[in-house]
Amino acid sequence: MKKVMFYSVPDMTDNTWYLYEKLRDKVECVWLVHDKKAFEGRMPPCSIVDPGSCAGEDAGLVSQLSMTVLSHTVYAEAFRRYNPGHRILYLGHGAVGKGVKADAVGKDMWGFDNILTLGGELSTRHVNTIFGGGRERCLELGYPRNDILFRHAGIRQGGTVKILWMPTFRQSWKKSLNQKYIRTETGLSFPGTWEDMKRIDDRAGECGVEIHLKLHRLQLDLPVFRRVEQELSNIRMVKQDRGDFYRKAVEYHALLTDYSSVYADWMLIDRPVGFVLNDLDEYAQSRGPFTYDFKQYAPGHHIYGMNDMGKFIGEIAAGTDSMKPERDRLFFDIHGFRDGNSSERVAQWVMEHI
Repeated sequence: MKKVMFYSVPDMTDNTWYLYEKLRDKVECVWLVHDKKAFEGRMPPCSIVDPGSCAGEDAGLVSQLSMTVLSHTVYAEAFRRYNPGHRILYLGHGAVGKGVKADAVGKDMWGFDNILTLGGELSTRHVNTIFGGGRERCLELGYPRNDILFRHAGIRQGGTVKILWMPTFRQSWKKSLNQKYIRTETGLSFPGTWEDMKRIDDRAGECGVEIHLKLHRLQLDLPVFRRVEQELSNIRMVKQDRGDFYRKAVEYHALLTDYSSVYADWMLIDRPVGFVLNDLDEYAQSRGPFTYDFKQYAPGHHIYGMNDMGKFIGEIAAGTDSMKPERDRLFFDIHGFRDGNSSERVAQWVMEHI
C-alpha cells in the first residue's frame, strides 16, 4: 500500500482532513503534526510524525512516501528534503481574494508539483498567477472541505434571522502579518470605532437580526471584542475552536465579510453576501495587489459605511435577495462544480498519481 503524508494548520483540519477521510482506507496514512505526543495513539492506524522526527526516528518512514498533501503554504522544499523524489500536492484553502506581495508571485518558488483550485477560470488564473509553473499544474477539482456545505445545508425555519460576520484580519498577534495602515479601535476598517459597532448593533436590533462575529484565527484579540461580548445584545462573538466552522456556517441566512476568500465558498450555498470595501486600496497596498478586479468579482452588497450597512441588514431581515442574479452570473467564473463531490474527485486523482 502506498504511503501518503498529510499536513495542515492547525493540525488535522481543513481540506487536508477531508481528503484524508476519503483516502484513509486506500493508502497508508502519515500525519505530520506540530505536537506528536498529543496525537500518538489517538489516530490508529495512522503514523504520527513531527518536523523533528522526520529527520530522526521517523526518517525511514518519510523516505518511503509517495505523496505529501498539505493545505497551508509551506515551501515544498521543507518536505522534499526528507524525500527528494515524492510528489507534493498543495490543496490550499482560499483560491480567490487577498493579494500577495509582489516578490512572492509567479516565480515558481513554492515548488509544488500540483495545486488545487475551485475549478472556475478566475480561481485557476488567480492560483496560477501566484504560484506560477503553468496551468497544467492546476487541478480544477474543487475543495474537499466545501463538501460539508452540502451535507449540512439547512436553515432552521421560523428561527431568528442570523448574519455570519467573518472579516479577514488586519491587526494580528503575528506581527509579521500586521497591516500597518490600520490604527482603529476595533482593528477593522469599518466599523473602526466602538460607536460604529454600537450603531450596527442598534440597527440589527431594529430589524430583529442577530450578527455573529467570528474573528480570523490570526486576528489580534483587542479589548473592544470583549466589550462586544459584555455590552451588546445583537452582535455576538463566535468562539474559536479546533472544529470546522463550516458545519455551523450553513445555519446562517447571510455572510458579511470583506476580502476573505470565504465568500467564494459561501457562493456554493447561494445566499446573500455583504462586502466591506472601504479600505480596498489601502489593503491592497499593504497586503499586496489583487490578481483581478476584486469589486468586479464580489457579487453582493458593497459596504462603505453605516448607510450601506443598514441597508444590507434591512434586506436580509426582509428576506429579499437583490444580488442573486449577480451571484448566478459569476458562479462558474469561480467554481467548476456545485455538487459536494470534490473530496471524491481529488481522492481519485491522488490514487491515479501515486
